[in-house]
Amino acid sequence: MSDELIWDPADPGHIADPYPAYARLRREAPLWRHPYAWVLSRYDDVEAALRDRRLLNHGLQGENLLERLMAGLTPPIGERTRAHQRPWILFQSGQHHTMMRRALSKGFGPRSMERARHHVGRVVDDLVGRIRDEPSVEFVESVAVSLPIAVICELFAVPAELRPSLRNLLNPLARTMGGVVMTDVSISEVDAAVAAFEDAMRELITFRRRRPGDDMISLMIQGEEAFVDERDVLSNLGVLLFAGHETTVGLLANGLLALLRHPEQRALLLREPELVPHAVEEMLRYDAPAHRVARVVHEPVEIRGRRLERGELVWLMIGAANRDEDRWEDASSFDIRRPSPQPLSFGKGAHFCIGAPLARMEAQLAFPKVLDALRGYELRTEPVAYNPSATLRAPRELWLSR
Repeated sequence: MSDELIWDPADPGHIADPYPAYARLRREAPLWRHPYAWVLSRYDDVEAALRDRRLLNHGLQGENLLERLMAGLTPPIGERTRAHQRPWILFQSGQHHTMMRRALSKGFGPRSMERARHHVGRVVDDLVGRIRDEPSVEFVESVAVSLPIAVICELFAVPAELRPSLRNLLNPLARTMGGVVMTDVSISEVDAAVAAFEDAMRELITFRRRRPGDDMISLMIQGEEAFVDERDVLSNLGVLLFAGHETTVGLLANGLLALLRHPEQRALLLREPELVPHAVEEMLRYDAPAHRVARVVHEPVEIRGRRLERGELVWLMIGAANRDEDRWEDASSFDIRRPSPQPLSFGKGAHFCIGAPLARMEAQLAFPKVLDALRGYELRTEPVAYNPSATLRAPRELWLSR
């Protein structure tokens, strides 16, 4: 290990292409000390840490993990945003976290996913119909954003009149998760967006308390032990709507970009659409929508011969682990026939992403029809500009034309 800053989450060059730094971390410093946290980058280490109950996703003595992150990598967030994010399921553990997942699991179970499949298919058909035969297509907004927003709104029974503004209300939350510097102006903007989101959702929650249905908001309200008051429901409604579309945006956009940059793989998938489920796993491995998660050491743990002490922060670099050369041959190549991709993109252990089946379904249903509609189209956006986040990875836009 050295004092050199091998990986800097705020570096625009890293956001554009993080993989050279990841390769160096794996090769030279698989356990590396960033100024604010330990960094793990190899597959076996990251997978083990995701399952390790000594590494938890909240701070010590009631301190929220989010507050640890804000103290280290960005200026403090606004009070409204802090109050909104403190009860997030992402920052809970133990019995409370288990109860929250149990209350939500019915909404993401096999029966619910089968019911959602028909809605996803209809939305895909509608969106693909809009882009087919257009002279140019901007894929991110027209498909990668529109599909998961429509689907997650259906699951949560968000009224049609609120859906067009939902992304604008939720998108600022991504700034608090990115590990890049926030200004006073952006902190105020996020606070304002959070306030507007809560105001919009509060009436909906009140309505669902009076007239519950089979939607996710009703499930949250009925899980009284897990979501004890309106603050709990509001906050976790925010993170579920946000995470429920943001990761799928990255999966769809990063996946299409990989196919466009590997025309032989694109042609193979068009010829053999039965490869789509396997191809989606390779997309998740090759360029994951979420590149890191954080944990706090709650009991001393030894990793790679080093004792990590209680209270220390650890970054688990999923994006780096997914390209570990010790795990896969030619790990930096994109191969939709790759045996057993098994990415860590949705996590492992107690915090495995509860919405993973939905994200996979959306991608598996979308790609065959998207690729068919975009036959003969080529990428016109080079170099690709990415959203300013070292955590959530997705292009800002992808323009294609004939």
